[in-house]
Amino acid sequence: CSLKLSDLLVRDKIKKEFVLGTTKNGSSHRVFMSKTAHKVLSSYVEKILSDKPHLKKKKNYPLFASQKEGFITPSSGSRLIVSILNKAGIDKAGGAHSLRKSFSRALYSQSGGNLKLLQNCLNHRHLSSTSVYLSASSSEISEAVEVLRI
Repeated sequence: CSLKLSDLLVRDKIKKEFVLGTTKNGSSHRVFMSKTAHKVLSSYVEKILSDKPHLKKKKNYPLFASQKEGFITPSSGSRLIVSILNKAGIDKAGGAHSLRKSFSRALYSQSGGNLKLLQNCLNHRHLSSTSVYLSASSSEISEAVEVLRI
């Protein structure tokens, strides 16, 4: 919610990676974007800058601005994400944090179970914090039991 246009822009182009300032654990965090995320975010920022060219000079302008052109609050951001997910037909949305959990589980699975990679991506100091994101759902447990050959 506190990202600024200047965090992502270099000569009016979106960087493919950026650094978040101080995070919850007190450190900075380097974030990498997929090609798709980069493309979508680039289009979004292009639209903002074409609609409001004066923002190129405003270094502290929010990437995601409120109606009053200030930073959105975390609770407003979460409500916005839930609204977008619901419009996309995803009704089980538990807010922004559920997306972090979904990302975590997908990355863990697609990286061949690389827990250290996931720990770094989530900017966790301890693996125990990371492992919380990998709890199995009831349907996964049910599916696993069905494929057992006992």
